[in-house]
Amino acid sequence: MKQLCLFMFFVILTASCTEEAAIIPKDFPVIETLNASEISKDGVTLNGEFLTLGNNEIIEYGFVFDAYDPVLNKADCVVILSEAKENAFSTSIQRGLAGNITYHVKAYAKTDLHLIYGNSMEFESLGSKENPWDLIHEPLMSGWHDAIGISTENMGFILFQSESFYAFNPQTNEVIRKPDIPMDGNTGTIYASFTIDNNIYIISNDSREVLKYDIADENWSKLAERPSIPIDVSPILGFGIQNKGYLIIKRQFFGYSPETDTWNYIGALPFTAVSEAEVINDCAYVISSNKEVWSFNADNGVWNNDNTYPGEWNGKIVCFTQGDRIYCGMGYYGAYSGAPLPSRDFWEYNPGNNTWKRTADFPLYHSQSEVFTFSIDAYAYFGYFDPAFTEDNNGYLIFRFDSP
Repeated sequence: MKQLCLFMFFVILTASCTEEAAIIPKDFPVIETLNASEISKDGVTLNGEFLTLGNNEIIEYGFVFDAYDPVLNKADCVVILSEAKENAFSTSIQRGLAGNITYHVKAYAKTDLHLIYGNSMEFESLGSKENPWDLIHEPLMSGWHDAIGISTENMGFILFQSESFYAFNPQTNEVIRKPDIPMDGNTGTIYASFTIDNNIYIISNDSREVLKYDIADENWSKLAERPSIPIDVSPILGFGIQNKGYLIIKRQFFGYSPETDTWNYIGALPFTAVSEAEVINDCAYVISSNKEVWSFNADNGVWNNDNTYPGEWNGKIVCFTQGDRIYCGMGYYGAYSGAPLPSRDFWEYNPGNNTWKRTADFPLYHSQSEVFTFSIDAYAYFGYFDPAFTEDNNGYLIFRFDSP
């Protein structure tokens, strides 16, 4: 009797397992991401496979990729136009990839009711055609909050709101900590700066102090105080032309003479809320809050409204110079909680003929935090806080730009 009961239990159990193991057709497809192939400086080939197509019509499929977890509408996407079949598929990408970046890629498919991702795979990019961006360094820096970059002919510098100060060597791509900025004021300090000869001049929104950093001697000294105008937390900007410094405070414009260590009031500006200022051939070019491009001729002291920035505008913008061109783009909001993604469009401005043209987009969504730029010799550099970094010290990404 005991033996019979055991047999009956075995039969019931077997039947139950068999029923659960039966293959039930799914409405959605099953998709797998395969290893990337043909990785070179010209691009990469992405590969995937449909294991099953499901019962619902596949209306779109392809790949999504990013330096972080790739998700449609928040990362790069390539759509394959051929009919979906239950086998392997691939596509080649020859633009939009930065060099030296670890990309994450997923195959995906859409039906009327479903969005299906395959597994995530990684590949190390060597770049792609017509791509001017290369990741060259991932330094650890202890600075935080707002950052600005400034450069001499052969060295870049990074100034943090926390008063941390770093130098960047383009020969070795090393970042080296220098003596902290000895500026009075609180942690809400916002800096403006300019270079004259082999010195960096720094002005603060929270203090009337003006500091000079001697690059050769690596020391700081205090100069005559800046003009007494309340700034609060409004942006301030500085730039140097020939042997003179200039400072924008709200709508007020000042000049500085390093020979006499004196400031002079030049006049009120015909625009407000300057976002960026770049200098080419002894002319300064600034972008105001309404996207207007203004130029300042140091020879005659005149401002001219030259043009309008054509790119996406989110209040802040990334700008630098390379050669006789100005590059702007990647409009962003700031690193506040819930901030929308920044743009990735990038534009070239030719001051000679006063025209804009779109150039290669930045290959990632930058973090909108601790953003800095500078130009050295034939290259420009763009850096920002790495949102994927989780160690005690802050990690940063620095990209080199070489116009196509």
